[in-house]
Amino acid sequence: MLSVPRALVPAVVLWCVCVVSPASGASLSAASLEIITHNSDLLSRFWGRQIDMQAAAYVPPRCRQRALPCAVLYHLPGYGGSVATAWSTVAEYVRLSTRVPRLAMAHVFLDPSVNGGYSYFTDSENNGPWNSALTQEFIPYVEELLGVGGSGRMRFLEGHSSGGWTVMWLQVSNPDFFGAVWAIAPDPLDFQSFYQVDVTPGSTDNFYMKPNGTPRYLTRRRDITMQRLMQTVDNDPSQGGIISSYEFAWSPRGGDGLPRRFFDRDDGSLDQDTIAAWQAYDVESVLDRGGAALRDALDGKVHIYCGSRDDFFYNEPTAEMCRFLRADHYDAVCVVVPGRTHGTVFNPTSRYPFGLRHLILSQATTLARAATR
Repeated sequence: MLSVPRALVPAVVLWCVCVVSPASGASLSAASLEIITHNSDLLSRFWGRQIDMQAAAYVPPRCRQRALPCAVLYHLPGYGGSVATAWSTVAEYVRLSTRVPRLAMAHVFLDPSVNGGYSYFTDSENNGPWNSALTQEFIPYVEELLGVGGSGRMRFLEGHSSGGWTVMWLQVSNPDFFGAVWAIAPDPLDFQSFYQVDVTPGSTDNFYMKPNGTPRYLTRRRDITMQRLMQTVDNDPSQGGIISSYEFAWSPRGGDGLPRRFFDRDDGSLDQDTIAAWQAYDVESVLDRGGAALRDALDGKVHIYCGSRDDFFYNEPTAEMCRFLRADHYDAVCVVVPGRTHGTVFNPTSRYPFGLRHLILSQATTLARAATR
């Protein structure tokens, strides 16, 4: 993977490292996770060599004692996450599901890493059919192995940052396969506000410079300009980086066998053919084109939260998505949380006094219980 400064990786760090399970008396830690590896036939055929998918899973003791399968929450991390860092993503969920009986459910961390970058679990011309491999091969294998889930009404999605976009995409592209989604501080769901750049067809925006000639920055901290990032950090055309992973996931393959770039790396000008192809992955546009049928299929399933002070400006596309969902009469939750950042959006507020992770588990287990009645 490209070397990206730690401050640039949009991931939240959990300080809960180890707790004691009252149900089993065992200490909970990264060692509590079961690493699952499964060869994907679809991805292996695409690449012409064996490609494995990986996950890290935890099933609470209470779930193992039940006659009926427990529900399962699938977790997607921010950019840079892998099974090696799975515990930092799932620790609080595992603790709550083990300590609180009504919040008991299985947890599966999905590894999104591919070719040095992030797969976004799309069926990609460059990375291969990750969406199909996940839903047709890996999830059925995992659920049979663990004895959990088993149906769309018993499997749920949660993701943060890049994982937030990914879980939204998985839910929208497979509306009946998953029971609900919680997308937290997601990467841009509306491409009219993609890191404050309009990357929809016909846009004359520049990825490096604002209309007034001042430089664009990756974050609110203004620690690195987009031009410097793309020319000195995320500058290997053969593998994905913090921005170029989008090209590997969404762009058509070019004549050189590499993803088509969505902007010129020298001057920042947008490539109109590439951004036209990207419309297939503009989640808001996909929802709009899906009309009433897709809205009905997603009824009550979509939950989106983002801080108003998001470090990567993701509050802007999230606010646009919220407006769309309201205007199109979606039964969905979409909230821009005042004053919260990319990481602090998880912390307790008046809306979720026990923290966002607790709220997610409470809502997911409530849906699962309703599904079994």
